[in-house]
Order: sequence, then C-alpha cells, then structure tokens
Amino acid sequence: MQLTSIKFFPRSKLANISINSLLIQKPLSLRMLFLFAAIFFLTLSLLFLVWIRISQLQSGYLLAKLEAEQIALLEQSQMLDLEIAVLKRPERIHRLAIHELNLKAPTTNDVFRF
Repeated sequence: MQLTSIKFFPRSKLANISINSLLIQKPLSLRMLFLFAAIFFLTLSLLFLVWIRISQLQSGYLLAKLEAEQIALLEQSQMLDLEIAVLKRPERIHRLAIHELNLKAPTTNDVFRF
C-alpha cells in the first residue's frame, strides 16, 4: 500500500507534503549535535566555575574567622602569662605566708643540719 500526498491547500507550499515525510523523523544533523554538546559543556563549565567561586568565598570566610580566633587566643595567652607573673611575685608569696598561713622566718634553732 503506497501512501499518497495529501493536499491541504492547493496553492500553498505545503500542498505536496507526503505522509511518509510527516511520519519519519530525520536524525539530528551533526551540526545540531555539536551545538547541543557545546551548550552542555558550556553549562557544565559555568557551573564548575560557580562552584569554585563559592568554595573560595567559604574558604575566605573560614580564614577570617580562624584569624580572629587566633588573635583572641593570643590575647588570652598574654593575659594568662601576666597573671602567672603576678602570682609568682616573691613579695606576694611572702605576704601570703606571713598573714594567711601564719608562717614565720626560721630561727637558727629551727634549722637542722646533718
């Protein structure tokens, strides 16, 4: 059974379209495949660049946070060093020994020699 042409409008350009040409899809041309591949890889590349930029920004924020934390820890370390120096002062230790612990300097009778 052979399919014949369908005449829609006798004077138009579509007058001689056959049913076979309507039913059979033409494969994509090489140019269209190349275009789709180029668009796909371009989109993929742009997404990769956006991901890299976001990672860079996150790393920058993390670095700033860690630097601020480092400065705070250095200040805390300096304060603790100062507190250690104050607590180790000989005048303070002598005052605590005499007034709070009721200690006194040893006499010659209190010292034993072997």
